[in-house]
Amino acid sequence: MYRLGLRLTVRSGREPFVRLLVTAVAVGIGVVIMLCVLADFHAFTTSSSRPSWESTQGQAPSRSYPSAARSELWNYSNDIYQGQTIERLDIAGLGSHAPVPPGISRLPASGEYYASPALAALIRSVPRDELGARFPGSLAGTIGQQALTGPDELVIYIGYPRAKLAGLPATTLVSRIATAPGRQIWTHYFRDAFVVGAIAFLFPILILVGTATRLAAARREERYAALRLVGATARQISVISSVDAVISALLGAALGIAAFLALQPWLAGTAITSQRYFASDVTPTAAGYLIVLIG
Repeated sequence: MYRLGLRLTVRSGREPFVRLLVTAVAVGIGVVIMLCVLADFHAFTTSSSRPSWESTQGQAPSRSYPSAARSELWNYSNDIYQGQTIERLDIAGLGSHAPVPPGISRLPASGEYYASPALAALIRSVPRDELGARFPGSLAGTIGQQALTGPDELVIYIGYPRAKLAGLPATTLVSRIATAPGRQIWTHYFRDAFVVGAIAFLFPILILVGTATRLAAARREERYAALRLVGATARQISVISSVDAVISALLGAALGIAAFLALQPWLAGTAITSQRYFASDVTPTAAGYLIVLIG
């Protein structure tokens, strides 16, 4: 029966084949929409749950700070360049066991700095006296994704001499870097908006797929009636109809996933919440793919 159902679905004339393609396209459109929603939701939750190293709290340096081997001096501030905010961290380690900020493998030594990829590219693209001269030293490397909310964020870690950094206002002694996500006012609202958006998309998708599957329904019922006349049982008819449904659904899911993968670079380049996400985060994840396939 499964082989007969497959033959009747794909090799019984132009009309069933066109119906199969129409249903598959409808399913594919639904799959693309749902995968896009799930991918953006995953990118949003990943970004909003990033450990907020900027929220690290320290204490005022005391005379005994040189003996704090597991600590470092921090001076966190914001700089502005052409309307863009640059997160700046001047840092000096006090020992070999000083904590390392996320995104780098070691603390910058005095006279060098680490910059986010976007800031490193910006420093190279403009005259030194406009931006690069603000940061003493030379570029030692780039800051990894773990410390950034997106590819456009401008962040820099600058290595400073201990004595000089200790004398600057707002310098603190830090022994532990914050790992909790930052408190964002709009996080819950955006999360609720994604859920509402997914539900809002779901109903048009169901209507589209339902309309597509009803195309040529009368013709399909005539074929099933003819099979009953030649002795097919209700169970056999159910198997044949299920083969038709499964093939169109799987074909549509495959088309939808292929279309989503083609659209994924564009989706990663859009700004849903006023910022771009990392392309690796804009994915429905394996669980998302599985949910859509089962659906």
